[in-house]
Amino acid sequence: NIQSTFGKKIPIDTLNVDLGTPDSTTEESRQKIEVGKYVSDRIFIKLGHEFGTGEEVATEKLMINYKLNNRWSLQGTETDKGESDLELLWRLSY
Repeated sequence: NIQSTFGKKIPIDTLNVDLGTPDSTTEESRQKIEVGKYVSDRIFIKLGHEFGTGEEVATEKLMINYKLNNRWSLQGTETDKGESDLELLWRLSY
């Protein structure tokens, strides 16, 4: 956990660095970096950058997750390409 390592020196709660795969032709295998911050106990904001490969252009993403209760949350995503979505997510822990 980055917060326990660096404390309040870095004002983020999550850091994800994905080096992708050698071919990196699909969105899931592209190189990316993401940082996230809990702004309250119910709201999590994440900013991400997916690096371009060959003909693919780089993409900036903003994701906001709003926790409705322990099982349900709303998640909205927007990219710099004008793509957006809103999802209702259900979670089951066992």
